[in-house]
Amino acid sequence: MLKVTRVDGLRHSLGESPIWSAAEQAFYWVDGLEPALYRMDWASRAITRTPCPALIGSIALGRGGSIVGALADGFHRLPSGGAKWQPIASPPSRNGETRFNDGKADRRGRFLAGTMDLGEREPKGALYSLAADGSVAEIDTGYVVFNGPCWSGDNRTLFTSDSSSRTVWRFAYDIETGTVSDKTRLLQLSEADGLPDGATVDAADRYWQARNGAGKIVRHDLLGRVEIEIAMPTINVTSLAFGGPDLDVLIVTSMDRLLPGQTALDAEAGSVFLVEGLDARGIQEPEVRA
Repeated sequence: MLKVTRVDGLRHSLGESPIWSAAEQAFYWVDGLEPALYRMDWASRAITRTPCPALIGSIALGRGGSIVGALADGFHRLPSGGAKWQPIASPPSRNGETRFNDGKADRRGRFLAGTMDLGEREPKGALYSLAADGSVAEIDTGYVVFNGPCWSGDNRTLFTSDSSSRTVWRFAYDIETGTVSDKTRLLQLSEADGLPDGATVDAADRYWQARNGAGKIVRHDLLGRVEIEIAMPTINVTSLAFGGPDLDVLIVTSMDRLLPGQTALDAEAGSVFLVEGLDARGIQEPEVRA
């Protein structure tokens, strides 16, 4: 039986990018617009907050207990126990009309993160890959609001989405080189479906996605067919990740801001939720090697 509980005392402008650290037995996530990194210890449920110097789109686990983040202008590192973010690299082709949004580490330690148009109107965003040597490569273009990178269990398929066009894409992914090919549309969502936002793939190769504006989590098979839907207590859910000691708890973030066409927010907007009782387990996120 599913149990959805709210993490007390939190209300984020833009909760995003939850990840689980098995080494620390803790969840991390960010508030992208009131920029800060959050950490929740699993055993005690104690929460700590570390400010970020700029808007932050996403995070990944880094070497030595650090956190690697895609801040507005590029990739940065927060050392374990530190308070100051250190720059790693910025894409040479990125312009001032975009900022970094969602991202995730692949299983060779690259950090893939995409950008979005600041006006959320034009396809100016791109997908970038941060390699172990600190170099940054552009591997896809044409996004208005990039979101939801994740991989199939065999590493051969990369999923991404453009929230603005309500499109979910799939690529053939070469895990050895970090390159993509054969971009095809997996899902084209309707207005009633909500916006495709953060996503993950579980240990049974099922694709889970937060549907912003529709107040639900949807699980698909890798061909895009809907298997289950989970109604959430707030309509503007943003992202999700598996964690907990057995990787069987889903943490779900949300935002306290209106989408176009919305006139009011519900009481749970911006909250963070834990979903327990799922017949599913996640895959531990890898560390970024840069």
